[in-house]
Amino acid sequence: RIIFARFIFSYSPDGKALYFTDWVKLSYPVHGHGKIWKVTFKEPIAQAPHPRKSKSSLLPELALEKLGSADPYVWTAAIDVLAQNPAILKAHDWKADSNPLARANYAVALKRVDPKKEASIIPELLADASANVRYVGIKWIADEGLTQYQGELDRQFDRADLKRRNLRAVVAAMAKVSGGSEGEFSPAKTLLSLALDSTKPARLRALALQSVAVNHPGLTVAKLAGLAKSAKVMIRREAIRSLALHPNEKRGPALASLAANASLPPVLRADAIAGLADFAEEHVGLLEKLAGAKNAIVTAEAARTLASGGVVWRELPAKPELDDVPAWVRLVAEAPGKPDTSLGRRLFFHSRLGTCHRCHLFDGRGLEVGPDLTSLHKQDGIDRTWLLTHILDPNAEVAPYFRPQHITTKDGGSYLGFILGKEGAAQAYVGTDGKKFKIRKMDVVRREEIPVSLMPPALIHNMSASEIRDLLAFLLN
Repeated sequence: RIIFARFIFSYSPDGKALYFTDWVKLSYPVHGHGKIWKVTFKEPIAQAPHPRKSKSSLLPELALEKLGSADPYVWTAAIDVLAQNPAILKAHDWKADSNPLARANYAVALKRVDPKKEASIIPELLADASANVRYVGIKWIADEGLTQYQGELDRQFDRADLKRRNLRAVVAAMAKVSGGSEGEFSPAKTLLSLALDSTKPARLRALALQSVAVNHPGLTVAKLAGLAKSAKVMIRREAIRSLALHPNEKRGPALASLAANASLPPVLRADAIAGLADFAEEHVGLLEKLAGAKNAIVTAEAARTLASGGVVWRELPAKPELDDVPAWVRLVAEAPGKPDTSLGRRLFFHSRLGTCHRCHLFDGRGLEVGPDLTSLHKQDGIDRTWLLTHILDPNAEVAPYFRPQHITTKDGGSYLGFILGKEGAAQAYVGTDGKKFKIRKMDVVRREEIPVSLMPPALIHNMSASEIRDLLAFLLN
């Protein structure tokens, strides 16, 4: 039996089932909503632990060799041993190791020895060729609030090889060492400034632009239209994609201009064309002209926009019943042609078809109402059938974190949102519009959990079989 704060896990004596308690709600007072779950295994499990050598059996000298092991259990044990043997650890020439994982784990072990005294290694970590090693250095600065390395953090923005994870880590670290004052440092303003800074590497600017919320007051339609003319394709791409999602209704003419620009790569023109779905009636002439263009990508997207925008009617073959998942799987499998993940992405962010971005994040874009789907493809057991099942019936499985709460307050207010973080004097929520809000607990008259998903069923009914296939391919790629 394993006991945590509010949860108990226990195997049945015959090893055929696992029982665990579920407090259900984040509030600590007894509320009567708790549950006990039973998970039945396909085969009985052996409850006796597998034999494993104790950490103490790993000699420090051997632990140095194991820092770069492909087995996380091995290198975790190596870090633990070396953190307890600082003399051997510090005598090691870590920079001579060609394995970046070993160098990163060396830094983690050294940090555990004494994060303040050993911090002098940070500049070397930030100069390492490996993004993972640099990440350890960035996190070290943030964890310990080492303000003396603010300049080192700022210089990371000049790296042409800065990856998305490290970009966000640097911004978070700078926010931490600045003391969290919006007046001193604003992550959103910093990202926008990077995106607009022509002296910075193009890849960094594109990543920064991707990370700026499209409703940021400084990210105007005019600025995005200007960035869409950049000589760098990656900047043009992110500018067009942000423009397509921008809340300003005046974005239509800018998108139309880009859609008509024959010098742009067809995929970028298609992104702009898809962004015109809300303005199809205003740009019928252009869309009809593009629907007759020579390029197949441009032609297909223009025809799709005319249909999704309500200008023309497109007739789709009959779909299976919602609960007949095998039939849907066959429908998608038999779709003609090869999967097009670029089209799948456009459908994910489409304002009339997929509309997935209205609740889900992907690569930093969208809303946090539902789960972030960026890393969905990395999860075990996620395949086409699983995705179809949950799209057709969103209530098939709703994680507790994404069960909406209906809150009624003393002043008669009614709110719908998802719980954010831990409760205190006030509870934070995110609304169905993606905006965050707080309600003082003392003002709440009633809080009721809604045991269903807010995602409507059959969102893919207005899409063709090949479009559904492309959307699934995008999510699973």
